[in-house]
Amino acid sequence: MEQNAIKAKDYADSIFEGFRLDGVPSSSKSIRGMIIAAFVAGFKEAHTLQWKDPAVEIPEDDRQVLVETDCKDKELRYAISYFLAGAWHFPDDWYYDCRVVKWMYIPSEKGGEK
Repeated sequence: MEQNAIKAKDYADSIFEGFRLDGVPSSSKSIRGMIIAAFVAGFKEAHTLQWKDPAVEIPEDDRQVLVETDCKDKELRYAISYFLAGAWHFPDDWYYDCRVVKWMYIPSEKGGEK
């Protein structure tokens, strides 16, 4: 939580740079830049939070999730996998020598985790 507070303060400080002393935005260009920066920062934060580190958290047993592997030599670094009995399992043996780097729940049609 403290890290989020620091990010929020840094962002708020950067916003004030686009305002004149009387509190009015200095130009429509600075307003547009603030909106774009806020969108990009929010998108990056949301995207980062969806991926989980398998050393920190694993999914429920037998629940399919999207994983990124460390297999740089394969054409597909992403796969559907599940965790069961202390190991990651893939639908086929193509990923037999791959290690899961990160994983995320597969979003439902309406969004959310289930």
